[in-house]
Amino acid sequence: GIIAGLMPGLFLALAGHRNDTVAVYGATWGVVAGAVLQVIIPIPALVKTGIHYTFSFDWRHPGIIQTARQMIPRIINAAMLSFSTGVDRFLISFLGAVLAASTLSGLITQYAQAFQLLQLPLTILGATIATAAFPTLAENVAKNRFDRFRATIMETLRSILFLSVPSSVGLIVLGLTIVQVLFEHGAFDYNDAVLTAYPLAGFAIGLAGLSAVEILTRSFYALRDSKTPVIISIIQFIFKIALSLVLISFVVFGAGWGTGALAFSTAVASTLEAIALLWLLQQRIGGFELRKLMRFIGRVLLASAVMGISVLLARLLLDLILSTAPSPGNPSLGAGRTLLALIKLLIELFVGLFVYLRVARFIGIEELEPVKRVLRRFKLSWI
Repeated sequence: GIIAGLMPGLFLALAGHRNDTVAVYGATWGVVAGAVLQVIIPIPALVKTGIHYTFSFDWRHPGIIQTARQMIPRIINAAMLSFSTGVDRFLISFLGAVLAASTLSGLITQYAQAFQLLQLPLTILGATIATAAFPTLAENVAKNRFDRFRATIMETLRSILFLSVPSSVGLIVLGLTIVQVLFEHGAFDYNDAVLTAYPLAGFAIGLAGLSAVEILTRSFYALRDSKTPVIISIIQFIFKIALSLVLISFVVFGAGWGTGALAFSTAVASTLEAIALLWLLQQRIGGFELRKLMRFIGRVLLASAVMGISVLLARLLLDLILSTAPSPGNPSLGAGRTLLALIKLLIELFVGLFVYLRVARFIGIEELEPVKRVLRRFKLSWI
C-alpha cells in the first residue's frame, strides 16, 4: 500500500511534471492503505484455523474492565517519547533570537525527519522483539516460573543490545550518507542533510536504551504492573525537559549542534529510564546477574567500536572515490549522485556487518549464533 501510494508522485517526477501535492496525498493514502492491508491479509489464515468472530458488547465483562484499567497507564507510557520530541520541537521554535529565519524554518522538519529515521531500527530491534517475547513473559508469570521469566528477559535484552548497539554506531557514522540517499532530492539540499544528520546522531546514542525500555516495560506489564513504568517515564520526561533547557545552549556553536543536543537529551533520559527499570526489576524479583550483563555489554561495545572505526575509514576512502558533495548550482543529489550515494552506503554497511560479526566471533559473543543460522540460510556463512 505504501509503495503504491508513492508511485503517482514518482511517475510524475520522472515524466517531468512534478506535483508535490499529488506526491504528499499519494504517500499519505498509501500509509492508510498499508494499515488496512495489515488487518485484511491475516483474515484468510485465521479463517483456515477455524477461528470465528462473534460480536459482543458486554462492557461489564471482567476482561474489559481489567483491560481498561491497565490501558490508560500504558497509553501514557507509550506517548512519553512523542511528548519528549514535541517539547524539543517547541524549544526549537524559540531559537529565532539566535538563528536566521531561513535556517530556523527547516530545523523542526529536519529534527522530525531524524526522529522518523530512528523509528525504523527502534521498531525492529526494540518493539518487535519485545512484542514477540511478551506472551512468554506473561505465561511464565501466570505459572509462577520466575526463573524462566528472568531468563527470557535477559535473553531478549541481550539480543536487543547485540543488535542495537552496533546499529547506534552505524547511524552515527553513516547518518549523513543515509539522509542523503533518502531525503536529498528536490528542495532538500546538502545543507539540510547535514542539519538532519546532527539530531540523528544524537538520537542514535540512545537507540540501545530506547530499545531496552521496550522489553523492560513489557516485563512489568507481564507482572500486571503498569503503574511503575508510567512513574519512571514521567520522571524521565521531567529530567529530559530540564536537560533540554540546559543543552539547547549548544546552538551557539551552530544550528545542528542545538538540535543534536536536544536529541542527545532524549537519548540520555531514555538510557537512564532503561537502567532504572532494570534496577527496579532486580529489586522486585532479583536474580538478573547484572555483572554478567555488564561484561556482555562491554564486549558488544568493543566489537561496535572496532566496527565504527572500520566504517569511518571506509567512508573517508569512498568519499575520495565516489564524491557526493554538492556542486555549484545543484545543491541536492541528482539521479547519478543518488546512485553513487546508495553504492557508498551499501559498501559501508557491508564493511560494518563483516567487521562486527568477525570481531563478535573472535571475542566469543554468544548471541552471534542466531545470526550465523540466518547467514547460513542465505549462503553467507563466510561472513
